[in-house]
Amino acid sequence: MPMSLKSRVTVPNLDLPLAGGGRFNLAEQKPAAFTMLVVYRGLHCPICKGYLNDLNRKMSDFEQAGVIAVAATSDNAERAEKAKLDWKLDRLPLAYDL
Repeated sequence: MPMSLKSRVTVPNLDLPLAGGGRFNLAEQKPAAFTMLVVYRGLHCPICKGYLNDLNRKMSDFEQAGVIAVAATSDNAERAEKAKLDWKLDRLPLAYDL
């Protein structure tokens, strides 16, 4: 049976490696407003590339609004690192192995 998420209720923890090093641990986030987790299909998806490039350009706007933004994929480390480099995502953290 699928789990439903509800507003203002603690979500299950999510702990994933990040392209470029480090980890993203949802339970450890302390945003001023909220944490935005964007799930994308992977390196093969040109629509995802455009969307994540747009998010990358807007990271300072999110930060000013108190939003922590992270993108996550089921891709492996190699593909996530390639997406980060090829797509020039220098501000948006990319988590992988979802």
